[in-house]
Amino acid sequence: MTYRAHVSDPDNYEECEKCGGLGKYTCKTCGGKGSIEGGNIYDGYYTMMGCGICVNEGTIKCDTCDGTGSTRKKEAKSRPSYQSSSANISRTRLSSTRKVNRKFEILRKARNKVLELHKKGDHDGVIYYAYELMVKYPRYKKECNYFIGRAYVYKQNYSMALLHLNRATPPPQEDFIKIGDWADFYIAQAHYHKGNFKNALPIINKAIALIPDFDFAYSLRARIYQELRRYQDAISDLTTAINLRPETDSHYVFRGLLYSNDKNPNKDYQKAIDDFLVAIRLDPQNYHTYVSVGDCLKGLDSRLEALACYGFALERARRPAETNLIKRRIESLKFHK
Repeated sequence: MTYRAHVSDPDNYEECEKCGGLGKYTCKTCGGKGSIEGGNIYDGYYTMMGCGICVNEGTIKCDTCDGTGSTRKKEAKSRPSYQSSSANISRTRLSSTRKVNRKFEILRKARNKVLELHKKGDHDGVIYYAYELMVKYPRYKKECNYFIGRAYVYKQNYSMALLHLNRATPPPQEDFIKIGDWADFYIAQAHYHKGNFKNALPIINKAIALIPDFDFAYSLRARIYQELRRYQDAISDLTTAINLRPETDSHYVFRGLLYSNDKNPNKDYQKAIDDFLVAIRLDPQNYHTYVSVGDCLKGLDSRLEALACYGFALERARRPAETNLIKRRIESLKFHK
């Protein structure tokens, strides 16, 4: 038996006027028969076909009361029913999910567009596109400022980069493009290039805590440590970066330069040479690495080996400034006693 709310709760519900409290009404198409006369003639009689409106039932479910036979009174303040409440909650959740999916789709397309422009080297295009996106979708200001700030980092305009990256933090609650993970890295990079090493250090520490598997974050902190004369900490960070990505030659070159730095109290030419040789195996055409090996050999008083390394570097140099730099080293080594 169908539950009738207007019977058990007459103060809040009343009988549906459309169906008379039955929850359904007679199908007008078939007249309640559930079938209609067809157009096919068989033995002189019309054949009967099923009614497609009421699906052979003869009655149709009332759409006003949703088949309950009861409608809620306008002046009633009580909660309608558990079924209605859960349906409203479901509709609210569905609407919220659709909004989230739409936001994710917009930002996903924007991120892909920005990455495509960066690969082409069109950083000005990124800035222009992000400003257009901000005008069209003002609610995505943080995401757009993040795109603009990162583009200014690539353009080496670090003052503008800091301006926009600081506007992107703290990240939005629904952080689809991971602003919270990456903004601190770019902010620290901007502070480093502006010479604010003490300001950059706590920010890069926070960035490493959020992205502990990103090798270039450790490399950036190593550069900051170098400027602060904390050479052992810098070497330790570069060792971590090498362990995370051993195929990157620049990490070995940087660590070798730290080992051979004259300001490093624990200077070790042999460890530096070992790192440079690994870098050469990874990138044999980098002339600067051969120059660094030659400098270390010169420090160890191995003049012939140093001259050979400078010769290898001279073969790989392409620009006049590079060639002149190597020739000056060769001349200084020839007259070195």
